[in-house]
Amino acid sequence: MKRKNALWKWLLVLVVLATVITILIVYIKNVYMKEPEGTFIAREDAYVLYTYLYGDVAQIGEAELDEQLLATVSGQGLQSDKEQDIYLTKGEVMIMLDLLQQRYPVYEGELLKLREQYFLQNRRDSSSILADEFLTCYEVLWTIVHPESPLYEKSGVLIAESSEIKELDDSVVSGNGILLADTLEENIASGVKINKRANRLVDFEPVEAEDLYKEHVYWGTGEYLIWDRSGYSETPMRDEFVLETCWISSNQPGVMWVSFEDFQIAIQTAEEGVLLADGTPYDAFEDVADLHFVAGKLQNIVTYDEKVSGKLLSVSDEFVELEGVGFVPYKEKIAVYKLYGHREYYTQSDLKIGYDFTDFVLDREGNIVAGLVTREEKMDSIRIVVKTTDFASAYHESITFTCDSDFLVNDEKHLAGEEITVALDDARLAEGRIYIRPETNLARTSVTSISRAQGTPAYRGNFEIAKTENGLLLINEVLLEEYLYSVVPSEMPSSYPAEALKAQAVSARTYAYQRMLNSGLKEYGAHVDDSAAFQVYNNIKESETTTLAIRETQGQIAVIGDKLAETYYYSTSCGFGTDIGAWHSSSENKYGYLVSKHINRDAVNGADTVGDITDEATFRNYITTANAADYESGEGWYRWTYETDLNMERLNSNLQTRFDASPKSILVPGEGGSYVSGNPPVFSQIIRMEVVKRGPGGVMDELILEGPEGTVKVVGEHAIRSVLANDGDKVLRQNGSESTVATLLPSAFAVLDVEVDPETNSIVRYHLTGGGYGHGIGMSQNGARSMALAGLNCNEILGFFYDGVTLQDMYSIN
Repeated sequence: MKRKNALWKWLLVLVVLATVITILIVYIKNVYMKEPEGTFIAREDAYVLYTYLYGDVAQIGEAELDEQLLATVSGQGLQSDKEQDIYLTKGEVMIMLDLLQQRYPVYEGELLKLREQYFLQNRRDSSSILADEFLTCYEVLWTIVHPESPLYEKSGVLIAESSEIKELDDSVVSGNGILLADTLEENIASGVKINKRANRLVDFEPVEAEDLYKEHVYWGTGEYLIWDRSGYSETPMRDEFVLETCWISSNQPGVMWVSFEDFQIAIQTAEEGVLLADGTPYDAFEDVADLHFVAGKLQNIVTYDEKVSGKLLSVSDEFVELEGVGFVPYKEKIAVYKLYGHREYYTQSDLKIGYDFTDFVLDREGNIVAGLVTREEKMDSIRIVVKTTDFASAYHESITFTCDSDFLVNDEKHLAGEEITVALDDARLAEGRIYIRPETNLARTSVTSISRAQGTPAYRGNFEIAKTENGLLLINEVLLEEYLYSVVPSEMPSSYPAEALKAQAVSARTYAYQRMLNSGLKEYGAHVDDSAAFQVYNNIKESETTTLAIRETQGQIAVIGDKLAETYYYSTSCGFGTDIGAWHSSSENKYGYLVSKHINRDAVNGADTVGDITDEATFRNYITTANAADYESGEGWYRWTYETDLNMERLNSNLQTRFDASPKSILVPGEGGSYVSGNPPVFSQIIRMEVVKRGPGGVMDELILEGPEGTVKVVGEHAIRSVLANDGDKVLRQNGSESTVATLLPSAFAVLDVEVDPETNSIVRYHLTGGGYGHGIGMSQNGARSMALAGLNCNEILGFFYDGVTLQDMYSIN
């Protein structure tokens, strides 16, 4: 009995001791617990946001809230040891989360996770809540309880209101807008917020109560814009921030006008005018400058005074290369201002390779921070990357050339016929590019280290050789019209009718000029290369008939309204063309003139009777027969057949290659029956291979592949052609000739049939009956030939394939 009493005494002592220790720990935590550091969220702002979150989205502002919520929102009945504190506390957040859990019990698990993730740190209930912490959690909460409704967009400081904003062309901004700086990043050294030029104009009309949730909150560092029935309320801006690299267009007493991205903004200035960083007055204009603001007021500006210019040779991810200057580093997303004529905001993608139109503005470290386009004169020369033999690579190990006239290599003169070789270790490359310039305008430079279908190619114009880490680049700079002398015969047989050759000349010129304005090879310092990736150049020698067609259409390009058209073309149609949707481009709406048409004599006269060609049965009936009224019914590629064994290794390789090149073209099953981009499975066998969707003109648009490992949907004409191609197999044309398949089927205008092994129920062979050669978008070259033979002229041919285009002199295009 004594032992039992002693044991109970010890247990009691332990319980008391544990209780004392627990109380002591809690007390120490409450007394010594470290408060978080940073910007706290005001209670009033948090309650407004929470009301939107708790209320019925469809009836926002009118939701019937229970008494506890009303007490919370009004700030009554909350326990806090800082009664006068304006900031939200942890205890108040816990009440909010409890109320949400009661209202949305189905989300209990997610709410508990958020509570643990954001608010169960070692803090007292009276601890203030950081703004970033609350707002980040709030975003997640909204997506949980209102997944069907958009919330709000993060934004930055208010830059200007509608009365202070103009378009770059001086026109008034429509609507009642406010300009917001979206992205503020903190400079670690100075602590100053820097605007990185991602801005937008937000419509500022009052909104109806039921629409409030769509855009009711904007927040930025130090500033909250809270939307309500009358618009927004604004708390004073506390932070310092900088608008970088603005163009100062006017500096009058009391107001400075600056160009900032797509807008002109009126900045109110002090009576004494604008000050520079050193306190001295700034009385100039037409400068690039950083504008420093404190509490919404302009404090001072820092101008950039050093500039460089020169012929723009290349633009890489880090450097701009200027002739006579060399490589100059630039800051990310430099601003480029067009200062003449119709003013526009450019980016580095708008810079014109091969021309000296731009002054580049430098900071003190020699980095380019802005560009000033001072003029854009006639652009009549194009720059081409000349690739190695068989167009295998842009990079050469060495380059050997000669010229049929005397020529210069940099400043060294060489005689006609003298052969020069440039290797990677050539000492002349240490000082920059090597320039090759014939001394006569009609001279030809032969590049003897490469070969083409014509043999050793000879080129008009000048050359540059640049050394890169991958090898030597060979750039041919030539007049655009002379470039076409070698493009048109390489793209269309010179024996074709004159009107077809003219149509090809206009299409090729338009295509090239589009690339001169918007180069796709800026890092190479060129507009195009000489392969089929752009337009095949100098693979076939110049021809009298093609040169005549080019000269008779000199300067003519195809336009839609006042915009340059994209004049895509291909070899042969199946009798139908398709539209730009076959490529699943993100800018399909820009190309409404590239429409699907029946390329048929009767269809041209409005008598097409084929029916819905996107219907599988209708298309099968069409593609497995010949229509004599189709312009190209006599062409070898008008109809073809392709039969091959299903090679699983090749199929898996094709799928992976296509996914690596274009992830959006290879889809796998997602949630709710949808398909999403994803790595394809490695199939052991295929039990289903089916075209499930056709695009305009009957082109294959979606192909389903199904096996034990899963399902893949292949999207787009190019992807389907590449996935179904077995390297080395033969295609049989309707004229009995054969062609070897490499990486692409002739076209995606085909019907698919399969053979199934009855024992394994898997596909072992497939057969395609198709027509046409090429992507089917834009002008069919053989269609143009047949139309010309039928009496249509160049304008009529182009008007058919590019719906609604007109021809215009390219030098009159802005």
